[in-house]
Amino acid sequence: MSRTVAGTGEEETGQHDTAVREVALAIECRLRDALGGSTYGQQLAEDFIKKMLMTDEQPTLAATIYRLRLRTFFKFVRNVFAHNRVEMTRPQALAMITHVSGILEDVDVAIGQQNTELAMRTAARPL
Repeated sequence: MSRTVAGTGEEETGQHDTAVREVALAIECRLRDALGGSTYGQQLAEDFIKKMLMTDEQPTLAATIYRLRLRTFFKFVRNVFAHNRVEMTRPQALAMITHVSGILEDVDVAIGQQNTELAMRTAARPL
């Protein structure tokens, strides 16, 4: 069912929140895969931060920033879009997808750094 959003002349199809939901799910899956666990939501974010802090090379400031971004993401984006139908226009959805994609890129960088550090420590061990 489609309708025109008042004042915009833009047709609303109800599909935009689904796109945001899918990107949010990608972050959650990426974190879960990196941890090898089954936690979700805020606990998943905390577990990821704990893993970051366990690596010798990861500065505390970076972990603090990741914690803030991930907790905010899970509380105000993931939870809202996972549990509700959110009416939004295409520009609103694109803005939200862009923001959430930035978080996904940051998570990928953090996971890559963790994997690199683990490989370096493993290679440095004497046989």
